[in-house]
Amino acid sequence: MHLFKQSNAWLERSKSIIPGGSSTNAKNYDRLFPGVTPVTCAKSNGAYFTDLDDNVWLDFEMAMGCAIWGHRHPVINQAIMTQLSKGSSFTLPSELEVQLAVKLLERVGAFEMVRFSKNGADVVSASIRIARAFTGRTKVFSGTYHGWHDWYLGSNWNNGDDLSDHLL
Repeated sequence: MHLFKQSNAWLERSKSIIPGGSSTNAKNYDRLFPGVTPVTCAKSNGAYFTDLDDNVWLDFEMAMGCAIWGHRHPVINQAIMTQLSKGSSFTLPSELEVQLAVKLLERVGAFEMVRFSKNGADVVSASIRIARAFTGRTKVFSGTYHGWHDWYLGSNWNNGDDLSDHLL
């Protein structure tokens, strides 16, 4: 039996309907070692995930850094379920935003105010704009993925790669 039989079948299907086989370059199968490393995740728990072939793997990346407490942490899951029972995406600001802002300001004493954004890519883009306006500089040093921005696009692939395979 092949170690990745179901995973490889899933990968071929994925590549036929999603450019590059993944909706984000950070999860692209060819950044690792296809045939040796996993290409898909079926479920996760704690520090591990299981692929479609029931192989269990240590998740070194922990959901690209988002699962710092591990997958399916019971305390975090309970907090999420409690909030979901109240709603999850509001039209107007909620008390949770003020509570989190207060905690952040208490822990990071260098700031007077806090502003939240919808996602990390928006925050990085705004930070770059603010830094450029403040310093007058135009160049940006980038060492890892920071969102799908024009100024960053060239950093997503190695030099010499044909971008046409990855763009719609």
